[in-house]
Amino acid sequence: MEVVQFKLRSSENVLKQIRIALGMTQKEFAIAIKMGERSMTRYENGYREPVFTLSQIKALQLQLRRLGLDFQDLPDNWNIEKVDS
Repeated sequence: MEVVQFKLRSSENVLKQIRIALGMTQKEFAIAIKMGERSMTRYENGYREPVFTLSQIKALQLQLRRLGLDFQDLPDNWNIEKVDS
């Protein structure tokens, strides 16, 4: 597995940054972290704060490692802001 060094911007939506850095669509990222695509869309658009099961946390950790990140690199909040349509 190729590891890329990536730096998160604390002022932007964390999950979206991770997904884009991995080059994944919302659907691909949702599958990779064992989450529904609709939930991922809601998180990215600010309609809900992310809530993870243990299996989702483990799957997210694997994706973070691909970027050379760990949970300690995440900010203390997800920076979820509602996106107006």
